Amino acid sequence: MGRRPPLPMLRAFEAAARHESFRRAAEELHVTPAAVSQQMRALEDVLGTALFERHARGLSLTVAGRGYRAEVAHALAAIDRATERLVRPGGEGVLRVAVPPSFATHWLLPRLPRFRDRHPGIDLRLLADARLADLRGGEADLAVRFGPGRWPGLPAELLMADEAFPACSPALLRGASAPRRPAELRAHPLLHDAGLGPDEPSLAWTAWLDGAPAEGSMIHLPDAATVLQAALLGHGIALVRRSLAAAYLDTGALLRLTDRTLRTEYAHWLVAPPARLEEPRPAAFAQWLREEAGAGPEFSPRGPLPGAAA
Repeated sequence: MGRRPPLPMLRAFEAAARHESFRRAAEELHVTPAAVSQQMRALEDVLGTALFERHARGLSLTVAGRGYRAEVAHALAAIDRATERLVRPGGEGVLRVAVPPSFATHWLLPRLPRFRDRHPGIDLRLLADARLADLRGGEADLAVRFGPGRWPGLPAELLMADEAFPACSPALLRGASAPRRPAELRAHPLLHDAGLGPDEPSLAWTAWLDGAPAEGSMIHLPDAATVLQAALLGHGIALVRRSLAAAYLDTGALLRLTDRTLRTEYAHWLVAPPARLEEPRPAAFAQWLREEAGAGPEFSPRGPLPGAAA
């Protein structure tokens, strides 16, 4: 059996592989990029194989590096959990939750004080990233994902179905009547989520304009969070998801423009390896999410939404 790499070297490798950057790994580990680079050279020498491809624009993992990173991340996460159970038994300790950025900003953060009041001993660490966290590799303990509910090897529990409709800031109208019909909507700047997939027609303007092109300007934005922020600033009319816009509708910061509602093809799902939900911290957060979301068996993304307009 060859030499076993020391644990600090493996932690440096996991950070460098996750970021695909020696600089960002160095910032996380509070060392210099040169130190991380030297450790990775030494690790490759110990293992006798290349883990990174180094090129002018940065790093990428080799096939061997990707496989090794998955195993190392899983092992390090297991060590961390075992240590936390020993040092902080019961409900205290670190909990890592991966969520979409839009969900974090517009749904989760306003509600977090209630979770903190209930579980003050849990050190919650949010990973708000559009990239899907590697749950089986231990990058996060559990995740909320917005999607079709199918992720290979990971069970998904429905938290919230969703619905979409046009909305805008009252400031956009400047006292004029709110546009209600497709022809009236087309005369205004329309905010478009350029990150939509072809399987999300409910959030595409073609579904709301009877197939006719927009007469006003179309502003293309990268994601749902940016679209919602642009609508709040009065830049145009957005197709919003109720889950993200509800608080702004309640306060009057956004005005719903039509009674028509379309169910979104995607929903919010709680995703985690089954064994993880048996641990105290993930189980506590999952139960709190269920309560906040109000999810129930009747709340299906493929069936009628409770209270939804026909």
